[in-house]
Amino acid sequence: MYMLHKQEKTSVLKAFNHLNNAVRNYSKFYQSQVLAGSWSVELIDFLCGTLKDLAYLAEKAYKSNKEEVKEVTDSPIKITKVTLEQVFNKSQIIKESFPNSRKLAAFYVIIHICQMYFQANKFRICERFIHWVEKMQDGFELLPEHVKVSYYYYEGLLCLFQHNYMRALKCLSYSVDNCKKEKSEFQSRVMRYLVPLNILMGDFPEDKLLEAHKLHEYKELSKACKAGNLQKFEQEIGKHEEIFLKCGIYLVLEKLKNVAFRNLIMRVYEANEGKHILKLDFITEEFNKDREDSKGEEEDEEFTVPAVE
Repeated sequence: MYMLHKQEKTSVLKAFNHLNNAVRNYSKFYQSQVLAGSWSVELIDFLCGTLKDLAYLAEKAYKSNKEEVKEVTDSPIKITKVTLEQVFNKSQIIKESFPNSRKLAAFYVIIHICQMYFQANKFRICERFIHWVEKMQDGFELLPEHVKVSYYYYEGLLCLFQHNYMRALKCLSYSVDNCKKEKSEFQSRVMRYLVPLNILMGDFPEDKLLEAHKLHEYKELSKACKAGNLQKFEQEIGKHEEIFLKCGIYLVLEKLKNVAFRNLIMRVYEANEGKHILKLDFITEEFNKDREDSKGEEEDEEFTVPAVE
């Protein structure tokens, strides 16, 4: 029915309704011994992924009221989440041992579930699925590399938003390091979260890396943090605030202020000729310098007129 919609422009809501019913019915049949073995795992992945993609198209039609909604009585996205969780529940209770187990399908379904909940900004719901994976490491190690990369991306984001920065760093680093080179768009998406974590650990990115992933908003921010320029740091946070809020890392970046402050203290220490006892007036002087430097930069920008090209 999904292919019929693609080829003949059949009602997207009808297509969604039929595909949703097909996935639910197949998940019931999936527990049958007829399908014993892991050969059908990829089919479950395909069905769930297709349903998820179709749900977002159906959601637009459902809200626009341009189509008859009698086929679908609730939000297609909400219906899909329920269906995917049902598929997960049925897959995880299958009593087959790894490696040749239909239970492997549960790992694939988790990725689709996490994608939907993260997109809805309800990432905390994903905790129970992540905990399940942690208990099933013998099965997780059997997954293809691209599945692990996707899973670690979502676990990394969950850890990031829960302030478990060391685990987030490990997970997101795995996703970047093991992602296929042709997946540059995915790498850039991961790097948007990985860069501030690296800075938090004192590892500052090179301009070349930021330019390669089009993460220009981190360029001056990183330099200000490294130099201990608190005023410039605050400026850059404010300048790109909308971007940082949109991707959910604003609070993480606020914590980078501690790194900037540490580097400022080091700058004061060096200016004080390495003496172990620092007077507060030295620190105050450095704060004032940053304030004056930033004020001067603001004045320069205010009166700069761009050239006509």
